[in-house]
Amino acid sequence: MKISSLTKNAIATGIKYMIISAVISFFIPVFIGKPSLNNFFGSVCIGSSCCLSIYLLSLALASRQIRWPNLFLELTVTTFLYVIDLAFFTFIFLYIFDMFNLKSNSGGSILIFLNNSIFIMSITAGCIITLFFIFINNISTMLGQGVLGKILTGKYHHPKEEERIFMFLDISSSTAIAERIGHMRFLSLLDDFFCDITEAAFHTHAEIYKYVGDEVILVWKMKEGIKDANCLNVFFKMKEKIEKEGNKYMRKYGLVPVFKAGLHGGMAVAGEMGLIKREIAYIGDVVNTAARIEGMCNSCGETFLVSGDIFEKIQIPVSIRSKDLGRVRLRGKEQEITLFALCR
Repeated sequence: MKISSLTKNAIATGIKYMIISAVISFFIPVFIGKPSLNNFFGSVCIGSSCCLSIYLLSLALASRQIRWPNLFLELTVTTFLYVIDLAFFTFIFLYIFDMFNLKSNSGGSILIFLNNSIFIMSITAGCIITLFFIFINNISTMLGQGVLGKILTGKYHHPKEEERIFMFLDISSSTAIAERIGHMRFLSLLDDFFCDITEAAFHTHAEIYKYVGDEVILVWKMKEGIKDANCLNVFFKMKEKIEKEGNKYMRKYGLVPVFKAGLHGGMAVAGEMGLIKREIAYIGDVVNTAARIEGMCNSCGETFLVSGDIFEKIQIPVSIRSKDLGRVRLRGKEQEITLFALCR
């Protein structure tokens, strides 16, 4: 069974939280001067419980089995699962300890830890840690991949020039579709579409920079976008995913969305913007050019256009066919640009 990139990331997240939670829970008795086998045992239970809770929730979210209507409900359910997990792991470890007739450092039964105030403190700390991680995950998801860390560290507090690749991708004939199925159902279609293409973006190391109506903007660091033709393969992986989900779209909306994209790269300026709503914004000619290239898809009769600047830097996979469209003048641009149409 093939494991998706989102699931692999969820597994890594669960392991990371398990380690952090176990370490913090273990050092609680160390900090107050009461380290013991009982308390270490308690930290293992706490760490395992936090791991399982967040791991299962992360897997469910990665596979879109759970879409929480609000953060309060997610925190409530997570806390309940945490308690269930804790009871489960406590029972398992107690059984193992009793089976081998293990004793605590003081010579008493390991069951003493159930009345141990240090262990109760570890449980409380583990619960707080779990809720904190869930909260941070939600904030990070709302802001976008890596944005929270960049804002916290002030990486873009002062604007920086960076080499980036941009892809503008949107659904074809979106206005006609919205009129046909209604705006409520169209918004639902957009949600399904954006969620379905996320795995392809994640797998090819793309950052989902922004959703604008029916359009999504993807960004790569130049090196990551060029490597293994990630910035090209993402389009076809998305196409495969939407075609695979065709029956779902036909059943829900009576159509399967078709999309087009434009790709360009170069130097862009990145920096923080906003006061009561903050984000990392990219500006520059490269961004405008990528948007204009996507706008040329209809007039060229193609679904995927790439600038010559990027095309020449990438080793094109044998599965991708290209067509040189020559020099083209983009809307609002004085200089012409070489475009290539790609397909499979």
